[in-house]
Amino acid sequence: MNFAPLHSGREHAHSAPPLSKQEPAVSVESQNPAPVCIEIPGDVLIPDEEFCQVVLGGCTRRTATRYEREGLPFVMVAGKKYRPLGQGRAWLASRIKVRRRRS
Repeated sequence: MNFAPLHSGREHAHSAPPLSKQEPAVSVESQNPAPVCIEIPGDVLIPDEEFCQVVLGGCTRRTATRYEREGLPFVMVAGKKYRPLGQGRAWLASRIKVRRRRS
């Protein structure tokens, strides 16, 4: 019995050539540079997701967006949302409520 081969030996035009052992595979992380901090006079802008983790104790970006209506500062730079670290911490500290003692 003779069967026809499944592949003709030629690669399809749309298939990518195999990677050589010397060329490492490119991942998504290596294509996108790590988020950068932007220094501004008197403060530093950090990416929104980092601000949520560090300053807001791991809250979601959706929660941070809700806080914007209550005054949490932000700025868009090159299509990405950044938050001023010092001003953001000051905003959070201003929301601390202290219970009044009865005398």
